[in-house]
Amino acid sequence: QTLTLESHNADLELSRIRLVRADSVPDYAKYRSALGEREAGKDKIVIQGENYSVKSDSSIRAASARNPSLDPYDYRYLLMCELDGDSCGEAGQKVEYAFAVETAGLYQLTFHYRQGEVEDIPVYRNIRVDGRSLFRELNSVAFPYTGRDYGNLTVAAEGEPVEIYLEEGIPVERRCVTIERAMVKWMRQIQGSLQVQQG
Repeated sequence: QTLTLESHNADLELSRIRLVRADSVPDYAKYRSALGEREAGKDKIVIQGENYSVKSDSSIRAASARNPSLDPYDYRYLLMCELDGDSCGEAGQKVEYAFAVETAGLYQLTFHYRQGEVEDIPVYRNIRVDGRSLFRELNSVAFPYTGRDYGNLTVAAEGEPVEIYLEEGIPVERRCVTIERAMVKWMRQIQGSLQVQQG
């Protein structure tokens, strides 16, 4: 077998390459079953898209928009109120959001977003909680096309919202959600569309 590396925009000096076995990630059904009976979380945790704590590239930035469905909003001023999707469009780019949990329990993940990248084709994001992929359905989460409008997406498995167990008391600097650009499924989606049209 052959491993090929190509550097397209910068010099690259390698001292070592290690190939390791990927961690086994369960599907959501196994993750949820292992949790057993847990109470629903009581907090409403809101994380602003522009308030990332870590970013993978210096080009990633917040953006302003004048839309009453966004927070903060002021009809008189343009305020920084979202993550600029054009600034993090490459596969592997990611942002990390730190947050606090006051009450342990099961929580759902809902995103308020706008996706006008490719008409009628979703884009995909990998979601990590505290640095880990908790279950397979958090890999390559599809965000459908919304055009110029904003929509809401609750992460689901088999048509039902997923529930993630969050403990209280973990220091904010260690508690985080990471959103990473995924590319593989997006490419498969385009190829699948082409096959259907050609068929």
